[in-house]
Amino acid sequence: MTNATKSEQSMPKIFPQAVVMQIVSGLGFSLAVKTAVELGVFDAFNNGKSSVSALAESLDLNAPALSRLLMALQSISLVIQDEEGDYDVTEYGATLLTGKSPRSLEPLVKYLLHETVVQSMVEMKYSIQTGKPAFEKVFGEQWYGNHEMKDDYLQTMDKAMEIYSRMSLPALLTSYPFDQYDVIVDVAGGLGQLITGVLNSVPGVKGILFDLPETIERARVNIGKSELGERCELVPGSMFEQIPAGGSLYMISKVLNDWDDEHVVSILSNIRKVMTRDAKLIIIENLPAKEGLSPEEAFRDLLFLVCSEGGSVRNQAELGKLVDQAGLDILTVKQTPSKFSIIECAVR
Repeated sequence: MTNATKSEQSMPKIFPQAVVMQIVSGLGFSLAVKTAVELGVFDAFNNGKSSVSALAESLDLNAPALSRLLMALQSISLVIQDEEGDYDVTEYGATLLTGKSPRSLEPLVKYLLHETVVQSMVEMKYSIQTGKPAFEKVFGEQWYGNHEMKDDYLQTMDKAMEIYSRMSLPALLTSYPFDQYDVIVDVAGGLGQLITGVLNSVPGVKGILFDLPETIERARVNIGKSELGERCELVPGSMFEQIPAGGSLYMISKVLNDWDDEHVVSILSNIRKVMTRDAKLIIIENLPAKEGLSPEEAFRDLLFLVCSEGGSVRNQAELGKLVDQAGLDILTVKQTPSKFSIIECAVR
């Protein structure tokens, strides 16, 4: 008998049933994180470790129930308990502190685990049976037509998108020559996290932030008061109607996967219509590997399935077909140090 075989025999066997039960229990842990974030449990550790009773008193919670929540969070390494019984956040739990660190994921967690997402996910069977978003069944309207969102949720969405941009921005800036262009147009650029980041890195270049009127009004509060106010024009409108002309570089980041194929071709066609022969378009998206989706990509794809009108996580071949239908040619595809790729396109 070889040493390798002895080693294999000494390793504990992981039964398929145990793996499946870990997957199934993930729902409970996600909701435990959601609950802890919403109740301010993680933020309660801003001043250091604390006993269960002190936490319960400060947050006006039931101490025995809070103890059970903390034990669940400890089992997934978000908090730790010392010998005296006091709890504190781990390095993982610290990413859920509000404003504690620029790496805080708290708004992103609130966004991904918001009641609209959770309730739509619960009704996933409807989407699988019909191909339609469960969001419409639950809330009676389309996700992108839901204009009755509460201001606090809109702020949560804005902060979540800011985190996405902040996480990928350094990798993007080192992966593309933005300084080669005079005017950069950010299509559906939200509050302008990407365009302001780019303009800060290339002095002298002008920018145009283009998005829906209500989004531009929210962006105006931040950009209008900054030093970039004179260099970045804010233009309201719809990418399904008319894109601002005059850009030497157009970019659209983390937007196309939100929409079905028909809408994607419409967006890209509208951009192509205003591009000169020398202008370029860069699409910034997460392109999954040929082998299949990662767990994070698969979650996002299911999110698109139950909430959006035909959105999906597309691989390079699938996105390439839509680019071609819009009358554009892909020049280069560059994987950045982050999970996002830069797909550079030109008018055919």
